[in-house]
Amino acid sequence: MPATIPHICPHCGHDNIVFTVRAEIPWEKEKRHATDNQLLFQTLVTCGSCGMAAVAVLKRPDTATPTPFNYPGQYNIAAGSLQKLELVDFFPKPELKEPPRHLPDDVDKAMRQAYALEIRKAKGQEMFEPTVIMARKAVERAIGHIAPDLSGPLGNRLKALRKRGDIPQALLDWADEVKALGNIGAHDTETTEEDARQAVSFAEMFLTYMFTLPEEIRRRRKSV
Repeated sequence: MPATIPHICPHCGHDNIVFTVRAEIPWEKEKRHATDNQLLFQTLVTCGSCGMAAVAVLKRPDTATPTPFNYPGQYNIAAGSLQKLELVDFFPKPELKEPPRHLPDDVDKAMRQAYALEIRKAKGQEMFEPTVIMARKAVERAIGHIAPDLSGPLGNRLKALRKRGDIPQALLDWADEVKALGNIGAHDTETTEEDARQAVSFAEMFLTYMFTLPEEIRRRRKSV
């Protein structure tokens, strides 16, 4: 059973897809940037979704003669002994956007999934519905952090936040737009490319104002 490496595909945009290792080429010592107890390998890998090829650069802290990756097992960092491999680089680079900074982990994950779907859309795969759904999920998770005392459907929580007046109405308008676009994507209604673009854009603006800017200001004041 060939070895596998999980990674986002730079060709089809699938996130955390399994790449199968097809061949390896150890780097010659004089051509690599590693200490004597680190072996680097250029490995030819293929995507489990689209089948396209890529190159993964792996590091193994072992001075033994390299052997082909033809034994079972999935490579993970610090997996132990022979399988103790670390992904150093990957080519071509996935064209991923970075979410707004300082997001809670679950919100960050949802935005990264929305971005990955956008990449697949750009490569000819119409991923409009799942893109708006993931943008909506990012906002919904964000509301869970902003107002953990509120429960129920996202629409009801947004209405409660409007009544409280703690959040500027313009920001809640953005959140409402993402909710509405996400609802379209979740039901039997056609979602357009513009819907997907707007959902991601509105989600980014909402998250930036609610998480990124306050944290940047807090850090700035702390450093003064």
